[in-house]
Amino acid sequence: MPAAQGEGRRLSRKKLTKPEREAPIERTKRQRFLPYAYARHGLVARIEGLRIDGQAAPRAIDPERHLVSLDEEPWRRVTFGLVVSVPPEVVERVVPKGAEPALELVAVLSCEATRLRVAIARAMAPVGGGEVSLPIPLRRDDLAGAASLEVHLLRAATGEASPGFAHHAGSRLASARGWELRLERRREPEGRFLDVRYRSFADDEVLRRFAGNLYRVELDQAAPVLWINSDHQRIVPILGDRGTRGKRSRLREVFYDLIAQGVWTQLFSRAVEDLQTADGELTYDWEDAALREVLPGMYPEARSHTARREALLHGLRSEGLAATMERFDAALQKKSDVAEHMTRLIEETLPET
Repeated sequence: MPAAQGEGRRLSRKKLTKPEREAPIERTKRQRFLPYAYARHGLVARIEGLRIDGQAAPRAIDPERHLVSLDEEPWRRVTFGLVVSVPPEVVERVVPKGAEPALELVAVLSCEATRLRVAIARAMAPVGGGEVSLPIPLRRDDLAGAASLEVHLLRAATGEASPGFAHHAGSRLASARGWELRLERRREPEGRFLDVRYRSFADDEVLRRFAGNLYRVELDQAAPVLWINSDHQRIVPILGDRGTRGKRSRLREVFYDLIAQGVWTQLFSRAVEDLQTADGELTYDWEDAALREVLPGMYPEARSHTARREALLHGLRSEGLAATMERFDAALQKKSDVAEHMTRLIEETLPET
């Protein structure tokens, strides 16, 4: 397989198909590439043998969401093995043909709240591919809120230069999908349909082009991901505040309303887009769940979910998109109590008014 090259951004087409679907939906996703061969998510990392204060806790691991929930009970130390698979074909993509450079796997633990970023485990990687287990120890005193665990395949030594390939020691050759370590429960903005994750956009190869934004929603998956940009260091603590009274609590309510407005608009728009296809089928279960949340407020006269979906399609044909979005906006404002939350914020911060 040819290696991906070029620093710029390029478009890749990803088809989302379902059985017996007449016309596959095509999505366009932008990706970033390093100027040399690099296999983003070419490695596979899984967690095994999780122990919380010495007790086995396999249920804390969610392999599908790459999430470890450490927010149920107080703890002091956690240990587990991060088992990293290095496929031979990935090595072939990122290493010049005939070369056998020394390769190293490095696990990086990051926590924005405590400003921690450390290479917590290292091991030499098999040049021909294979599995390596990295022992990961965690101390509760080092972490707060949420942390992330990433693993990278690096060149361990500088080698002979070859066009299209990295040759300096420390160059990243491949990565695995990261794991989130959830240490405290967060109130998630309408998180029923979302996997909410906190990440530094500036440090993420894909999210970096949205570095100034507060959030980013990725919809093309079974559970949409809402990325919150942890680089906004004055905003993130407000979003994570657990109080129920006071200025911070009122600010949090309004902040969530602002995020929810944009998120719900994207959820609704994607569901409507799929609903208007030739067969009227939805690509993901979350699309129907989202419609069940907002359609009752948009079409209160309809008595069933099927009737509301039909009313939505009829409205799009007869009234148009602008009128339909007006209905949606009115229903969403009522659902989220925007006016009430703003009033509470005013009363808390400007009591004389």
